[in-house]
Amino acid sequence: GRWLLLALPIVLVACYLPLWLAWITLLHVYVAFFLSEQIGDSDFLIEMNTWGMLLISAAFVGLRQLLLARTAGATRWNWLQPAWPRALLLAWIQNLCVIHLSFRYAELIFDGGNTTIAIMLLLDVAVLVSIHCWLRKETRFDIWSLLVSTLAIGVQLTSIAIISLAKLFEASGSDDWQVLFLLGAMIAFGIFFGCTLYLRKIRHLQHTPASSDDQEPGSGSDTSHGAEDAP
Repeated sequence: GRWLLLALPIVLVACYLPLWLAWITLLHVYVAFFLSEQIGDSDFLIEMNTWGMLLISAAFVGLRQLLLARTAGATRWNWLQPAWPRALLLAWIQNLCVIHLSFRYAELIFDGGNTTIAIMLLLDVAVLVSIHCWLRKETRFDIWSLLVSTLAIGVQLTSIAIISLAKLFEASGSDDWQVLFLLGAMIAFGIFFGCTLYLRKIRHLQHTPASSDDQEPGSGSDTSHGAEDAP
């Protein structure tokens, strides 16, 4: 922890993006070890680790957006311009949410959950949906980050569907798990096929305004040339 604090000024002065990302990674590791030493309850430790890392990652994504927006044109922040660290942090956030939601949903379905688990599930869903909606905005449109976000949601829907099927099989007393695996594979194929169609539609919507804008000047110039050529 002391090393991280002492190294932070050096990292900022260096203005080197991989070093900055490595510092954030070490911060995640430090927080995980610190919480594991301070908290004895394993369930509470998992919650704190998950949400602590999630908040750290979201804070750095927000800080980057704020600095780039408030200091537009300032050369000293040019090293923050590449979007790949933001994409990595967003992917990490979504990965945490998917894993946490899957385990908590299974606990809710099989063991009977409580209000706290339900709230945590809603927060996971809110994080996944908010990231996806934020990435869909035209000013922040990034097809690769949007692809990762769509895959995360598809994996989450598949996980929820298979867990729900397993609960139905258990309640019905069926032990034919091969049927469950077959149904799960069919559901996964359908969900990811739907994700593919969704991404194609989004790309089409993003490219349509640009193509129409490009055609308008051309059509106007053709009309003017036609008027000039007319006797």
